[in-house]
Amino acid sequence: ITVPTIIKDVYRPQTFPKVAWISFVIVAVVYFAITVAGYLAFGDGLSKYDTMVEAFTPPNRADWTIYSWLINASTVVLVGTHFLVLFSPTAQLSDTLLKLDDKSRWKSPAVGEVVRCTCRVGLVALCALIALLVPSVDKLVNLLSAVFVVLIALVYPTVYYWRVLQLSRVKQAAWKTWLQRSLLVVAAAAMVF
Repeated sequence: ITVPTIIKDVYRPQTFPKVAWISFVIVAVVYFAITVAGYLAFGDGLSKYDTMVEAFTPPNRADWTIYSWLINASTVVLVGTHFLVLFSPTAQLSDTLLKLDDKSRWKSPAVGEVVRCTCRVGLVALCALIALLVPSVDKLVNLLSAVFVVLIALVYPTVYYWRVLQLSRVKQAAWKTWLQRSLLVVAAAAMVF
């Protein structure tokens, strides 16, 4: 979802593959370390809870520990940053559709930036209104996420990659093709279940 945004905004696009790999490795190491530390500290005792937040933040605030407060604070930071990252492609698309990035359209660059920021604030307000006013919007978001995240993360990149290879008349190794086909089978199964 965010790769086009990153590629568009990166200072030197040719360094993107290296930066992406380094980022993925760092994220994987951090998540693995947290997983191992959590399991060593709490074992299977956490399996009776639906989420980690429920496990560490009891309903009665008097029972909260310093860990409860830290987990809640980190959850707010996580949700806020995820919203910004996932919102960025939509904001850039609206900028393009409304021709807000056309510098010659405005008397000064400052006016263009004010209009662009105002439109983005409007988009955030629209998201907030939908979240607050539409009943059971969380179930709809979960359903859409379950279907479209698999498509966006697994199916589309593979199919687009095949199309680029076809247009470039490039042959790839048979094992790569079978690996990609296997990935599509896994994606199809993930979309069903």
